[in-house]
Amino acid sequence: MGLREGFKNPGPEYRGAPFWSWNDDLRDEELCRQVREMKGRGQGGFFMHSRVGLITPYMSKEWMDRIKATVREAARLGMCAYLYDEDRWPSGFAGNMVTRRGPDYWAKYLVCEEVKSAEQAKALGKKGGLLGVYVEEKRDGQVVGYRQVPLEEFGGPGVAVAWQYQEKSDWYNGYPYADLLTPKVTEAFLETTYEPYRQAVARYFGKTVPGIFTDEPNYIHMPWTIGLEEFFKSRCGYSLVAHLPLLFHNAGDYRRVRYHYYETITQRFLDAWSKPLYDWCEQAGIALTGHYLMEDTLQSQCQVAGAAMRHYEYTQYPGVDHLSRNLNDMLTLKQCSSVAHQLGRKRVLSEMYGCCGWNMSFEDQRWIGDWHYVLGVNLTCQHL
Repeated sequence: MGLREGFKNPGPEYRGAPFWSWNDDLRDEELCRQVREMKGRGQGGFFMHSRVGLITPYMSKEWMDRIKATVREAARLGMCAYLYDEDRWPSGFAGNMVTRRGPDYWAKYLVCEEVKSAEQAKALGKKGGLLGVYVEEKRDGQVVGYRQVPLEEFGGPGVAVAWQYQEKSDWYNGYPYADLLTPKVTEAFLETTYEPYRQAVARYFGKTVPGIFTDEPNYIHMPWTIGLEEFFKSRCGYSLVAHLPLLFHNAGDYRRVRYHYYETITQRFLDAWSKPLYDWCEQAGIALTGHYLMEDTLQSQCQVAGAAMRHYEYTQYPGVDHLSRNLNDMLTLKQCSSVAHQLGRKRVLSEMYGCCGWNMSFEDQRWIGDWHYVLGVNLTCQHL
């Protein structure tokens, strides 16, 4: 098929592939009927996406039977059936199959508070672990730094820094979010999610099932993880724990410490999460796609995911998210498409039209879509 003819009648891989809500007591007959409806309306495929309201148990035998029946119907019709790797979002907790393994798998974050006694400092660490107590160092009445002191020698006042577990939440099915800075969390996620999909539909990988969507993986703001101190020392040559107050207070050499902290966290996230998922997909012959949380600005990326471009390298189909009716966030699209150009990636995904409302017109979809395509997107994932 020539280029001109291809634009008039594109193959399934260049047609839209929307998020498809799986949010009911799923039945093969109804799922296959909806596949045929999407085919008849010109869609090239779909992402099988667990959403609020799901009755069929997530990742159960019944769930996998529905996946297999739907993929078979997509294959019969020449459509693309994309997998989705989480129970709702963000990816990583596997509907609690990962996080119910225990606290080592739970997300952790730093807190810093002013304290007047060792007892107050100990209390701060009860929800996780106390990392240090510190007293101010002043020069000409100005705070120029903080000095760590042994807890038994601390008489206050000063500051204490501790790590705590994220609160349990119904959204994560009764547990905290997962600690994606811990390699064994990713190992458990692959074991409970990716491997069962491979066992169920591996024969379709790279063909009817071209990819799997990972959605908004992140580390929560001011993250901590077990082993971070040693990892930081190996990269930066000094102790992070000795300088933790500078992550919260503008004093001394705080800019250098914060830069090293976020650079180290980004590398840890890459090593523990992004690279293992990419490697698994590469070996399985399937594309990892999706997007990370809050790619909108360099600052928001830093707070929850690090430098987004470094993660895009470890997706076969790098992708972004675009919410609402606007033409904002050009940076997001150009970061993603730039990585694709540099590394020879053939596809760039955008999950678009989320938060646009049900009264959105085809004209609205067109001007937002065209803006994406000019900036390098060539895989449209319409949000629901």
